[in-house]
Amino acid sequence: MRLGNRPLPYGGSVHVRVALRYLSLAPFFALLSALAACQGIPDTPASPGLDAVTALFALGTGPVDPPQCFGAWNDPVCDDDDPCTIQACIDGICRYAPSPDPACCNSDADCDDGSPCTTENCSPEHVCFRTVLDDPPGCCTTHADCQPGGKSDDGDPCNIDYCRDSVCQPVWQPSTCDPGQGGTCQSDGNPCTQDKCVCDAACPTNCQCEHVWMKGCCVQDKDCNDWNVCTVDKCLDGKCFVMPAPTCCVNDLGCADFNPCNLDKCVNHVCRYSPNPALTECCKTDVDCNDGISCTVEFCDLGSHACVKTLVPNQTPKCCWTATECDDGDPFTIDKCTKNQCVNKSDPVLCDITHPCNDNNPCTSDSCANKKCVYTVLNGCCINDLACSVPPLSDGNVCTTDECVNNKCVFEPIPQCCESNWDCGSAQAWDDGSVCTLDLCIAGRCRHVTQDPGCCMTDLDCNDHWECTVDWCDDFKCANIPYGKYLWAGQCLVDMDCSDNKKYTMDWCDYGCCHNDLLPYTPQCTIDSEATACNDMNPCTCDRCVFFLCHNLPPDLAPADCNIPKDCCTKLSDCPPSSNPCVVTSCDEGKCVYVKLDPCSPYLPFVATFNPCSTLDEYWQHSEPADGSGKWWTCAGQGALGPDPHAAFVPAGQAVEPVEALLATNALSATGAGVVTMQWSWAFAHGEGSATVGAYLVGWSGGPVPQGLEALKEIVVDKDLPATHEEVQLPPDIDPMYLRVGFGVKAESSVVVKSFELDDVRICPGHPPEWNGAPGPQEIGLGEKWTVELSAWNVEAAEELDVSFVGSAPSFAKLSDPLLDPESGEWSVTLSLAPSLPKDVDEYVLTVRVSDGCLVDDIQVPVAVFGP
Repeated sequence: MRLGNRPLPYGGSVHVRVALRYLSLAPFFALLSALAACQGIPDTPASPGLDAVTALFALGTGPVDPPQCFGAWNDPVCDDDDPCTIQACIDGICRYAPSPDPACCNSDADCDDGSPCTTENCSPEHVCFRTVLDDPPGCCTTHADCQPGGKSDDGDPCNIDYCRDSVCQPVWQPSTCDPGQGGTCQSDGNPCTQDKCVCDAACPTNCQCEHVWMKGCCVQDKDCNDWNVCTVDKCLDGKCFVMPAPTCCVNDLGCADFNPCNLDKCVNHVCRYSPNPALTECCKTDVDCNDGISCTVEFCDLGSHACVKTLVPNQTPKCCWTATECDDGDPFTIDKCTKNQCVNKSDPVLCDITHPCNDNNPCTSDSCANKKCVYTVLNGCCINDLACSVPPLSDGNVCTTDECVNNKCVFEPIPQCCESNWDCGSAQAWDDGSVCTLDLCIAGRCRHVTQDPGCCMTDLDCNDHWECTVDWCDDFKCANIPYGKYLWAGQCLVDMDCSDNKKYTMDWCDYGCCHNDLLPYTPQCTIDSEATACNDMNPCTCDRCVFFLCHNLPPDLAPADCNIPKDCCTKLSDCPPSSNPCVVTSCDEGKCVYVKLDPCSPYLPFVATFNPCSTLDEYWQHSEPADGSGKWWTCAGQGALGPDPHAAFVPAGQAVEPVEALLATNALSATGAGVVTMQWSWAFAHGEGSATVGAYLVGWSGGPVPQGLEALKEIVVDKDLPATHEEVQLPPDIDPMYLRVGFGVKAESSVVVKSFELDDVRICPGHPPEWNGAPGPQEIGLGEKWTVELSAWNVEAAEELDVSFVGSAPSFAKLSDPLLDPESGEWSVTLSLAPSLPKDVDEYVLTVRVSDGCLVDDIQVPVAVFGP
């Protein structure tokens, strides 16, 4: 359909003439077919649409005694000389129906649109046209007629006036207010602003709504920012709370730990402690001097904080300071003082009948000649794997494993190992056979990186998931051609198959593919019908009718009265995943649904941030004191790892057995994982005594007591352990079907532990990504710009690495999207700084994280911004 144009008549006011015409009858008959379907009248294959036409004319009006007609359906004998009807001869009877042209008329009355600002006339050509009047007041032809200075302005500054259907329409302007009407202002929806009506003193009628922020009120944490790096600014129940940041400092004095053996430093507002290099053997207690040697007794001289040692008398073997004290009078022994204890071993060089030669080396032949030992190396013999990887025993091939088995070197090929890109392609052993990938040798492993997303090997590679296209692979390039040009789609057979149940669309079937075309210049909806006419069947949109057109607004643009739920979704990716790996996330009937698996043995990767805190009890097992003195493992929000939630061991007094301080995961499945890496953060607040903190592989038979611990990492602590990030690779012989890891505190004697904190536990297949170094501290002035390129890589050659800031970063700091260099296999990202506001003057520590989706690596970039 199209808009027909006719010349405007001369003279008078501005005239607008509109006519609606069909280009052809084909779409019209499709419309008739749809109307017939509404009456329950079927089509016939012999004459598509003809029975529908018959049905429509049967519903039309005609003479009481219609004349008989013969011949074709458009028999001229049925012509009633009315240009606004169409006629047809059906079954020998003349039938009539209204013209498909809504602008057709026989009289002026047929054209009346009910508007006081127009006059309507029927032209000699039987087409309606209307004339816009200058009077009465309030009439218009453009929006400017209704606005300030226009001929029909209503003079009310609180209105937004626009022209619709030739009549000025006033709409209240929410930014203005009328003090004569109580000075009411529309709320901006912010609970922290006071909505006031403020008038211009020089022009009392010029009043604007102002939204003034109420002091001390907040909506989110950033509203409370006092720009002090050593405070934690929180918004709780609409009020700001500013608290000192744990472990934060402004100078070295604030870090004093009163340990005479330490150097106390404030670095980037964090206290750091290290041994004082000027006091190499500094001590505080006798325990500090314990060297673990049975031949010495140690104590700490508290005056000089230096260790004093004495020998234990009358001990066998003899205790000593030097080798001279260990002479046993035997010329065939070498006398040494080792760890303050005498050791007398046979001299490997001297020999006789009673002192044979033996160097305990299976790869030598031992003999005695002229009272001297001779050790002859056996050809091809090895002691360890290292001997097989260096000349003369090495095979010189980097793509084999070099192992020493029964003192013989064994070389086994390494799967997918390479020395150059050529080893990975050109029909070599590890070639993937695809022309669509770039075959690269990265860190000794073959990787195949897709370069062109439009490249293909088979037709399946080209599937665009639209049923109205033919998808095939032609000369390694995808082609997606509409079905209508080539073959039957099977989506529709007749027009009625394409009905979208909307009043103002033309629904038709084109070679098996449906089309729903909006009829031109036809309103889609009204406010009363918007609930049905504009319903897009999407629960996450607000369906509204605005100026007779449907708008389906997403949640971020929808008004509050639409009541779109916060957990609304149309697909799974709309739902934030649960931090609990035992919870399955789904999008069900427009809402995010979270279902907990019970029992749960999730596959790797496993990530625990203890946020929300309920996950501590949901998928961790922890031992509690046997005496029932309380729950020691809890979820904390403050401390060295705060303020975000994390696990914390806070004993009621003194810790006793190791099992009572163990926190372990439920069973995890590492099937098919190969290399498994674990990362975590921990901190220890010391009270008294000495303890051991560690990460362990845990054997658990059920119940509160673990069965066996294998240390992955252990640290002896007798002072505070600041927040640190740890990483280990799990042993290759772990049980892939029943993996548990745990964290605990143990002590040989009673020890006072203030807290042992744990957070950000990650157990993931593969190796973590790594940064290639970090830039040094940067100084930049206001108005200046600074950029630096950071690069990272991953031994698994991940398809994509993600780069982001950890925690809050100033608004003037930006990170670009990461890009892959196919030659080096490295990912690069640009860090940009462009401070411009006075509030930007400060010192910052930007933490930038690279992640492969599970494992992470962080670097810190100190930045100082100075003013003019």
